[in-house]
Amino acid sequence: RGLGGLYNEAILSAGDSRGGVFIKDGTNWKLAGINKSVESFFSSNGAWGSGFNASVSDAGGLYFGGDGKWRLVPDGAADVQASSYATRISSNMTWIRSVLGSSLSMSSLSNGTMAGSSNVPEPGVMGMMLFVMAGLIRRRGR
Repeated sequence: RGLGGLYNEAILSAGDSRGGVFIKDGTNWKLAGINKSVESFFSSNGAWGSGFNASVSDAGGLYFGGDGKWRLVPDGAADVQASSYATRISSNMTWIRSVLGSSLSMSSLSNGTMAGSSNVPEPGVMGMMLFVMAGLIRRRGR
């Protein structure tokens, strides 16, 4: 917890795409989604070519939009949170099963039973999951 934030808050940054989003269910951590993107282009001055792609914890005082359509975000007392996005796994299980096979379940994804009785999936299984999730993200982007 820092900078006046709350517990369980997070924001994505450059390079976070295709990373995991996890939830805690009792004592088990479960893969709930795959990081996809951040809010949009911001600029510190609104000049042409000055944009940067980001998800910021306080967009107040920055310009939002893109070249030719910058809009100043008012800088008030309260932080103006930007957003980051992830693809939810549970709502895409039909497609995931069609790629990996029908025996796959949400519980096997989250507790590692795809690789045996271990609570940590084997590296080969994780590689396959990353491959499938990359395809899912690519499909969602179209």
